[in-house]
Amino acid sequence: MRRRLLPLALVGLLWVGSLPQIADCSGDPLVRQGTELMRNGEFSAALDILHQAAKRQPDPQSIDGLLGQAYIGFGFQLLEAAKYAEAEQAFAEAVDYRSDDPRPWQGQAIANLHQGRNVAAEAALQEALGLTPQDPVLYQLLGRAKYASGDMAGAVSALRQAVDLGSASARDMLAKVEAEWQLEQGMQRDFSSVFQLSYADDGQSELAGSILAVLEDAYADLGAELDFYPEIKVPVLLYTRKEFERVTASPDWAGAVYDGKIRIPIGGLKRMIPELRALLYHEYAHVVIRFLGKGRVPTWLNEGYAELAGRRQHHLDLDELDRAVAAARLLPWDRLNKGFNGLSKEQVLLAYQQSYSFCLFLVDQFGWHLFRDLIVALASGADLAAAFTSAYGDYGLTWQQLQNTWRDSL
Repeated sequence: MRRRLLPLALVGLLWVGSLPQIADCSGDPLVRQGTELMRNGEFSAALDILHQAAKRQPDPQSIDGLLGQAYIGFGFQLLEAAKYAEAEQAFAEAVDYRSDDPRPWQGQAIANLHQGRNVAAEAALQEALGLTPQDPVLYQLLGRAKYASGDMAGAVSALRQAVDLGSASARDMLAKVEAEWQLEQGMQRDFSSVFQLSYADDGQSELAGSILAVLEDAYADLGAELDFYPEIKVPVLLYTRKEFERVTASPDWAGAVYDGKIRIPIGGLKRMIPELRALLYHEYAHVVIRFLGKGRVPTWLNEGYAELAGRRQHHLDLDELDRAVAAARLLPWDRLNKGFNGLSKEQVLLAYQQSYSFCLFLVDQFGWHLFRDLIVALASGADLAAAFTSAYGDYGLTWQQLQNTWRDSL
């Protein structure tokens, strides 16, 4: 099960509206043109014009402030478009022109967090705090970065500072992190090249080693299929069922959760079994979709892919789907785009099986490379119909035609 993550870009975008008043610093018509483009939010075009203007200024540094503002505005526009690597580069350029402005560092931090580069995000936020040490937004982001990297004590400290400086929005996150930290302080920790596993020290060390091995298998297998190997560290936590319910507040049908960390209610299990192996593949698949799809993949497609990954490790019947097909009561895809909450238990089972069946159909009929193209198209901001056309248009197939062909195959 995939849970919605903190909308980091929205935190950063609050700064776009606070750009200082843009003032012409020269009689140069190019400078005036660049300034007007910035006022209209056309930052990329403004950068082209302002760089031309800088070349003919007696003192090119006289328009550094404008160039810095243009790079900042462009960086936040790229963040909003989920172009995180490009945004990071724009903010890095802005630092060169506005070295005393914390916003480029804040922007770099947000871009890095979206890419799972938590250590780089922390470093950027420390630079920003060196310029504005009393900014609660920066401390809240620092808490988020430390939380994502597993530094719970550091996360609590940063979030407390944000609250002390007046951030009301940091209070809920602080309460959540403190509750999790209380549980995690007594946990053992094991590491692999990609995963950081925390678990209670009650005879689970052998199982912990097996879990890390299976997750590494998932990293290799799913990476090979989609040609995508995210360079991140993924926290994984094992809980009792009661701890899991307290930490995640998940519906009772949830077998695990990925919310930036993989959380699994392991109970008293002591050894690897096929069901657990499937669950680990399923949850790691959500990690893949988060970073490849940049948070823009509809829930049913996310869950369908995760089911596809997991069911190859442990086969399950499709009884609910078979009954729905026979009774002509398949769930509408529009209903499944936003999530499965609010569905009955039977409908939840159907939602997972229906989503799995459609993803299996896509991969079996057209291959992994086009499935990857679909995810990348969604990541670029295309709507669902446009993304399907982008990926499968060479076959002359639209989103609606693919639905029809899939239904006919059932």
